Amino acid sequence: CRFGERDGKPLVEFSWSGNDDQDPASGRGWAVIDGEEMTGWIFIHTGDDSAFTARLCDGLDAKGKTPRRRKRS
Repeated sequence: CRFGERDGKPLVEFSWSGNDDQDPASGRGWAVIDGEEMTGWIFIHTGDDSAFTARLCDGLDAKGKTPRRRKRS
């Protein structure tokens, strides 16, 4: 990965490799952190691409399934 800035916010650019339905797959992506949110894009080489947003949470609920939103102070 490589770290930098975009519009004054922390940026990470990365490459990845793994599997897609048992077939080898690889690609690249980037993400920017803005407060408690991280947004970015993931690209699959010779395939699809997808935007994403991730939000900071405190953890899982009592059943271990649903993320709890972080309380703002």
